[in-house]
Formats: sequence, C-alpha cells, structure tokens
Amino acid sequence: MSFIREIIKYKKSILIFFTGLIFAVSLAFTILKNYKDLRDALVLNEQKHLLTIADTTAKSIESYFLEEERSMRILARDTGFLRDFEYLKDKDERYLGESLKIYYKIGAPRIKSIQLLDFKGIILDEYPTKSKDNISKDISDLKDVKKIIKNKEQVLSSVYFENRDPFIYILQPIFNRGKFQGIIRCKLSIDNIYKRFIENIRSGSKGYASVKTKDGIFLMHPKKSQISGHVMQLRKSKYPNYDWSELEKLFEKQRSGEKGVEIYRSVWVTDDDSKMVKKFNGYSQAYIGDTFWIVTVASDYDEVVKIIKKNYYYTVAIATLIVLSISLLAAYIYSIREKKAKLEMKSLHLNEVKKLNSELEEDIEKRKLLAKELVKSKNKYEAMFNSINDCVFVADFENNSFEDIVEVNEKVYKRLKYTREELLKMKYSDIDVGLSVNEGKKILEKMLDKRSVMYETEIKTKFNKKIPVEVSGRLFKMENKYRAILISRDITLRKIQEETVKRSEARFFNIVNKLASDIEGENSDTTKIKLGKDINNQKILLKLEKINIELEKMFKKEMDENKKKEALMIYQSRYAAMGEMVGNIAHQWRQPLSSLSLIISNIEDSFFYGDVDKEDVESLFKKSRMLINKMSETIDDFRYFFKPKTNKEEFHVKNVVTSTVELFNERMRYNGIECNVETENDVKIWGYPNQLSQVILNFINNAVDALLENREKERKIDILISEEKNSAIVEVQDNGGGIPEGVMEKIFEPYYSTKEKKNGTGIGLYMSQMIVEKNFDGKIYVINKNNGACMKIIIPMGGENENA
Repeated sequence: MSFIREIIKYKKSILIFFTGLIFAVSLAFTILKNYKDLRDALVLNEQKHLLTIADTTAKSIESYFLEEERSMRILARDTGFLRDFEYLKDKDERYLGESLKIYYKIGAPRIKSIQLLDFKGIILDEYPTKSKDNISKDISDLKDVKKIIKNKEQVLSSVYFENRDPFIYILQPIFNRGKFQGIIRCKLSIDNIYKRFIENIRSGSKGYASVKTKDGIFLMHPKKSQISGHVMQLRKSKYPNYDWSELEKLFEKQRSGEKGVEIYRSVWVTDDDSKMVKKFNGYSQAYIGDTFWIVTVASDYDEVVKIIKKNYYYTVAIATLIVLSISLLAAYIYSIREKKAKLEMKSLHLNEVKKLNSELEEDIEKRKLLAKELVKSKNKYEAMFNSINDCVFVADFENNSFEDIVEVNEKVYKRLKYTREELLKMKYSDIDVGLSVNEGKKILEKMLDKRSVMYETEIKTKFNKKIPVEVSGRLFKMENKYRAILISRDITLRKIQEETVKRSEARFFNIVNKLASDIEGENSDTTKIKLGKDINNQKILLKLEKINIELEKMFKKEMDENKKKEALMIYQSRYAAMGEMVGNIAHQWRQPLSSLSLIISNIEDSFFYGDVDKEDVESLFKKSRMLINKMSETIDDFRYFFKPKTNKEEFHVKNVVTSTVELFNERMRYNGIECNVETENDVKIWGYPNQLSQVILNFINNAVDALLENREKERKIDILISEEKNSAIVEVQDNGGGIPEGVMEKIFEPYYSTKEKKNGTGIGLYMSQMIVEKNFDGKIYVINKNNGACMKIIIPMGGENENA
C-alpha cells in the first residue's frame, strides 16, 4: 500500500514540475517576443527619422547653392556693375565698383572674397585685397577658369582647402551687349554652410551630422581635425586593429548615389572613448554642380533601445520571481498535505488536538486580517522584496564560488547591523561563516547540478555575533552572468526548541535514574513491581511531552507558512491582472501607432513633392496630438489601476467601471465584442477604487474568454449599475453560454480554474470574493441567465463618510 502511495506521489511531483516548466517557457517566450517587436519598431522609427533629417539637410544645401548662383547671375546683369566693370577694364588703375563692394558686404561672412577677371582669365581686381601681386595675374590655367572661358557658362569649382578650412568658387560670365567681357569669381566659405545647416543637428547625446565629397573627403564635421581627411584613411590610420568592413560597405553605397539608413559598427570620433559601438547612419546626396556631396546623420544604437532594454530586464526579473513563487507555492502545498496526513495519525492518540484546532481557527482569523492589510500596502516588486521577513542576498556566482553581494533586502540591514553601502562592498563569504571548505564545495556542486539547494549555516553580524540560519539558494542568469539568490531564515528559535527537547529528555532520564538508585537497595518483590511501574509512568510522560513539543512546532510552522501563502495569492492575483492589462494596452496602442505612422508618411511625401499646405499640416498635427493624448490616457488608466491606496475614499462606481472597460475596448473591438454600460443611478460608495476595478477587470476578462471560446458572432457584454435598499449593485452579464452546474459550486475556491490551457491561475474570482466581502462588506453572486453568466456584486453605500 505504501509502495502505491509513493508511486502516486512521484507522478504528482512530475506533473507539477512539467506544468511549471511549460508555464515558465511560455512566459519567457512571450516576454522575449514583445521585447523584440517593440525594439524593431523603435529602430524603424529612428531610421526614418535620420533619413528625413539627412534628406532635408541635403535639399537645403542644394537650395543654398542655387540661390547663390541666382544672385551671381543677377549681379552680372546689373547695369551699375557693368558700367563699373567697363571703367575698370579700360583704365590702368584699380577700381572696384560700389555694387560689387555692397554685394560682398551683404554676403559676408559666407563670401570670403570676390575677384574680377577679364575674358582671358587675368585678374583685374579683387576685394578684399590679400596681395597686390595678385593683380594682373594670369589664372587661365586653372580648371574652373578654363571651363568658363571655353563654355561661357556659370561654373561651380572643385573644393579647395586653406589650413583645413574648405571653400568653393562660383564663376559667373559677364556679358555686355551680347559679348563675353569677363568673369566674376566669388569665393564661398563651406564652414559658413556648416554653421548654418549642419552644426545644430543632434540625434541623441552623441549623434551628429557631417558632409563629405563623393570621394570621401570630409568638408563639414563637428571635429575640426577630420576636415580635409578621407573617411576611411582617418579611421584605419588611427585604429588599425579594428575591422572596418561594415563602414567600407556603407561608404560604397553612399558614393554610388544611393540614399538610405544602415546599422553598422564604428567609433565616436568626437568622444575620448575609442571602443567600437553600434550606430545608425542616415545618408542622402546634395547635388552641387557636376558632382554631389554626401550628407550623413549618425546616432547611437544602444541609446535608442536602452529604455526598452531596461524595461525588459525588469520584466524578466518580475517573471522570474513569479515562476519561483509559483514553484515554492506548489512545493509548499505538497508538503502541507504530507504534514497533514502525519498530523491526523497522531491526533488519534491525543485529546489535546481539539484545543489546538480551536487555536488554529483563531489564528486563521488573525491571518485573514493580516491578508487584508497586505492587500492595502504592497503591490510593487520593491515593496514585496523588502517585506520578506528573511534575509535575502543576491550575489555574483563566478569560478564556482559566491562573489560580490549585489543586492540585499531591508531585513539584512536590520538583522546584521551593516549599512547597505557596506554590504554591497563585501563578498558573501564575508557573511556566511558557518560552513567548512568541504561543506561549501558540496553545496556549490549541488547548486550547479540542481540550481537550488537548502542547507543550514551561520551568518555573522557587524559585531561578530553568529546567527544560525536555514538558507534556500538558487542560481539564475542575468546580464549574461550567473547570480545566486540566497534566502536566509533565522532558526534561532528552532535551535532553542531542539535544545529544550534535549534538556527535557535529560531531565526525565535523570528523574528515572534517581528514582531507580533510591530504591536499588530494596529486595522485596512488591518494591520491584512499584519501581517498574514508576519508571514506566515517567517514560510515558516523557514521550507525551516530546510529542506535545513537536506538535507545537509543526502547527506554528504551518500557521506561518499559511500566512505567506495568503500573501503570495494576493500578489499572484495582482500580477496576473497586470499581465492581462499589458496585453490590453498592446491592443489599445496598435491603431493609434498605425495612424501616426501614416500621418508622418503623408507629411514626408508632401514635403518631398513640394505640395505642403498649411491647413493640411495643421490638421495632421491636430490629429497626431489627439492620438498621442489617447495613448497617454491609456497609460494613466494603467497607472491608476496599480497605484497603491492606503486610505479609503468616496468614489463614483460608474467612473471605476467605465475606466476599466476602456482598457478592454481595443481587445473587444478586435474580437467583435459589443460592451454596453447602463447606469440607472450614478451611485457612490466608500472604499478603494482600484480594488473594485480589479474585481470588474476579473469579471470582464472571464466574460471575454467565455465569448471567444463559445460564440463566433453576436458577442455581447452588458454592465448594469443600479441602487437598491441603500446598496450599490453592479451586474456583468455575457451571452457566452453560462457556467456548468458542477463548476458553479467551485468557482470561488482558490486555485480552481477552467482555463488551465490558457494559463488560468484559479485565484481571480477567489480574490474578487475576498475584496468584495472583506474590504467592502458586500456580497458576490453568480447565476446563469439569458444564455450566459451573470456576475453580481452588492455593496452597502454607507461607510466612513456616514459615520463621520
């Protein structure tokens, strides 16, 4: 019989293990997929943003040169200028007309200088004058001068450099009376173009814009030393050991005339840190004369994705705690059943069990009060972590040993008398002093093999006091390295009780031995019989006392663990609700994000084709703000739902119901579910709004699941808010087929769920009943009607506001 019992126990353990494993894998896959989707969306948005900046800047530079060319043509046709030019050409002395001087002064500092040449390419005059030797100098052999003399058309020269200062010439032919008379040669500062169009472009904390020629020579760059240098030669000469293949491929695409955005690895030359990093690069071409310049805008990849990455780590940590909590809870339930069986066997021989049962019932009432207080005060990971009554250490695990302490809870500071700063500078081996070297190695081997262990040791306080503890340890991986979480439970009381048992045994053995020695000298048979009887009585008393002590210890431990179970159930309910709401937010955001993407594309196309209308742009901006405000309201609703409330308040039931329904709007719309909220009276009650919201959320979520499973069309949820006999009534009715009779009796039991295949926790309705009955002094009912289930809560409208 015992063999069969062991087989059943073994099968249950395997079932629990694989159920937990499947849940953990599913949760991990969901978290990873959501992270990748959100990261890809952020990357795509950043790429579009950089390409827009690069393309807009390139067009601005092109427009700048077109405007300069147009100004030169206007100057060359000016009658005052032509008159001054004829005078200069016919006279030997230098003479520069007022029109040309005015043109220079207006154009400074973008115009560096202006030269006048005759039709043969000889300098007649220049302003301002750098050297008298330039006058009458023949520069007809220059490439740009040759070209304008030959074609007699406006020419943009190649780029020249003076002390890393780039500039370019615009050459304009002068015609008078239809005849080619000379040339205006205007020297333009490229540094002025940089300050005007490029310098103020920033993308994140490190990103910047730069411009280089088709051949890769930097013309504009935030770091002056880069100007006039070749993009590849500069990188390879300074960092010869780096792999520049990605940058070379990117440069080949840029010089081929393509425009786009690439992700590649390079260095930030503007920083002192020279390590290779991942970067975005948006690039476009600005066509200048017969060639083109490459306009690029770069930004840091890690800076773009760091926010979602940080949230991803938090989510993984919380999910790990949830899985660990569920595993511990399953193990706890299993151990409770085993202990209960043993306890029932012993209760057959002890009348004191009745008394202990009554004490246990009293303690259960106290535990319920404690659970009510826990619901009020804790709903965040940090609060839960610091509220653990045991010392919790998180330490690095390297080289098969516990290394630096990276996190502790508040219990550690108080128990060991160290400050948090002191503990984070210590190794875990500085605290754990109760294990020998061989014992420590065996525990580490078990942890590496099983990932979780439990052992007894001693930890040391700041004042060298040693505390006996029971440690539960587990390995987990975070940031590509292993860490250990070590939960140390103070077992001083248990050790004292063990010593008490030992002392009791010794005391009763002494009594027996003393009694035996006192009567040792007597020889009568009557005396021997009496001695044997007394010794037997003492043994019975000793056995009863040991059993009594053991029972007290077992019941105390069971009651403590039941309290933890209740708290875990509360947190599990909150995090299960959080998971549902995160999914709803994803549904809520999908449509406005698509609309925003379409609006941005419309603005980009309008700008690209020059069809920008002020009224259309204002209309698009107004629509964008409305979409963004709607997304912000969704986050506000989420924050309100999980915001801890420590004080009761008077609130409108309709407001809570409406805000909760709004979280499901997109999911219900997507699945074709119609939801109506009808209010006969806008009643107000006294209590915690977010707790009522959790109850309504559980009702709606169950209704949606039932509709999706049982109906293919005409899915409907009706919510009625009314008042009757000074009580507020909320009914949530669906047409999802109703609840089977066998299930109806059990739906308010903890851990009973009909949605095991959908990861149902089985505590949603149990927690809803606890909230309504204990926190609102109300009642909760469920009935089948109108081809569906109807969840009904009745809450008294009286409260602290009436009693005040």
